Amino acid sequence: MVGARLARNPSTASGLDAVRCRTIKSSDAPMKLPLLALNGAEPLAFLAALGTLRGTATRWPSARLSWTGEAPFQPLLELPDGVTEEAVIENLVLVLHATEKLEFFTRFGSEVKVSPGEYRKLFDDLAGKEDEDSLAALEYLYALGNEMVPDRSGKKLKPTAWHMTAGQQQFLEMAGILLRETTAEHLRAALLKPWEYVDPPPSMRWDTSGERLYALEARNPSSVQIRTVRGANALGFLALPFFPVSVVNGRLQTRGFIRTHERRDFLVWPIWRPGLTSQVIPLLLGDSRLAQSPTIPTSLIVSGVAAVYRSERSINDHGYGTLRPSEQIL
Repeated sequence: MVGARLARNPSTASGLDAVRCRTIKSSDAPMKLPLLALNGAEPLAFLAALGTLRGTATRWPSARLSWTGEAPFQPLLELPDGVTEEAVIENLVLVLHATEKLEFFTRFGSEVKVSPGEYRKLFDDLAGKEDEDSLAALEYLYALGNEMVPDRSGKKLKPTAWHMTAGQQQFLEMAGILLRETTAEHLRAALLKPWEYVDPPPSMRWDTSGERLYALEARNPSSVQIRTVRGANALGFLALPFFPVSVVNGRLQTRGFIRTHERRDFLVWPIWRPGLTSQVIPLLLGDSRLAQSPTIPTSLIVSGVAAVYRSERSINDHGYGTLRPSEQIL
């Protein structure tokens, strides 16, 4: 997670520095914000909860995320004394807008599938800088791909497993629209109200309700415009740095995704009871015991894990990905 260092002069700060410079009114009681709309069994909702914590921690590094209730589990955002719901929403809007201005958007354009050399060049350029925006952009580069693993053509970068678009859908173009156009009301609707699916595209295809099966539709689903929960998709993008990629035996591996012996790919994620910070959660997401799906060892329960879910990542004949409805495996 990017550090919480503040710029000395708020009037001259830009990007994520400006987010950290804003002040809030204090009150007497600590704040616990239930994210009422989010169901821990749903991949997009889980991702939105992580994005909410990560965005919030840019301003309040001690913020924590825990899960309450029983299935369906609900996230609880634990905040320092005096932080209000309105302040959290306001800050998240600022973080979204600042993220859309990070350098990989301007250098890569609409798609992350650039040449390995171009990807490495930006990585080297950012690694030589120490400003907050460059550090934030580096976090995304670690999560979006690795220049050592090209796609089948050998000319383009193979992206993260969270990349589920194809054809005319461009991953960064869609993410940029979400980051730029998501409002405070979109975020309230995504975090605090039942999801109504009233927003227009784009959708990052992380919602299990988004798959369209021709055999189950009365008409060709490609002619029907999908409706989305814009705030959840935007917050989901904020969570991607929690899922860096690595190269294992010459293959790109995204944290949180596992491949079974049957060559089926699954997203596997835990639900935990104690409040965890944005520095600790990536360690849990990368716990090797989660990779033992579907026979997750009960030793995870000792660590405060209340449940583990998995959702199959499916790619159709046209190259579009989707996450199937989840199953609880612990």
